[in-house]
Amino acid sequence: MGNKQINPVLYKGNGLQLSKKNRLVFPILTGSSSAFVGSPSKAADSNNGAGRDVVLVAGLQARNNARVVVSGSLELFGDNFIQSEAALFNGKAKQAGNKEFVEELSKWTFGERGVLRLKSVTHHRVNENEAKSIYTVNDTIVYSVHIEERQGDKWVGYVADDVQLEVQMLDPKIRTTLKAEGNGLFTTTFIAPDVYGVYTFKLDYHRLGYSSLSDRIIVTIRPYRHDEYERFIVSAYPYYASAFSMMAGVLFFSFLFLFSK
Repeated sequence: MGNKQINPVLYKGNGLQLSKKNRLVFPILTGSSSAFVGSPSKAADSNNGAGRDVVLVAGLQARNNARVVVSGSLELFGDNFIQSEAALFNGKAKQAGNKEFVEELSKWTFGERGVLRLKSVTHHRVNENEAKSIYTVNDTIVYSVHIEERQGDKWVGYVADDVQLEVQMLDPKIRTTLKAEGNGLFTTTFIAPDVYGVYTFKLDYHRLGYSSLSDRIIVTIRPYRHDEYERFIVSAYPYYASAFSMMAGVLFFSFLFLFSK
């Protein structure tokens, strides 16, 4: 469970097989490299599990963040295994890690760990602080999200480097990874797409062992107004020259036509 290291866990019971098509289930405890599942009276075949492929305890986290744990052993949670010692490969004995494992497993199952929440989500133009529902194409926008993780009875800033934002209109136009600023704050700065329309700032975060986060913000990106365009564009100088030369030619021809004999 997580990155916490525990002693070897004693287990007696059945092994499980997980469907690879179901992305909601995942292994929590697997067998050792020498583990094998099968009947002594039957020959082994491709249906027998072995090694790390043998799943002893599995978890399921539904799309609404509901959690279920399935174990093939009742003795795993019993006092006998919790108070026993586990024999190591070098012949030494070590206190079994069943107690720590069961405690961490219970915390995860009942939502006491691995739970995330969105504290705040903001967006605004750079050098501004007010969120807007309408932006202009090519605006520089700052998007920030504050994520907290539950640890016991308190909420602390979440630490990660894989939180992403999608700016989409039917299809994603921008996908960017947010930068961790510390204390659970993640930010990114991006330039609004140059195609105007109704966009969604979409945050979908799914990480194994943690509750899922989802947030949607709908904004409108409009084109420039007539008075927001540049008046004289360098690349348009040839067109300006052709227009003024045409006017000068008409004036010169009119002068010759009216005053020449």
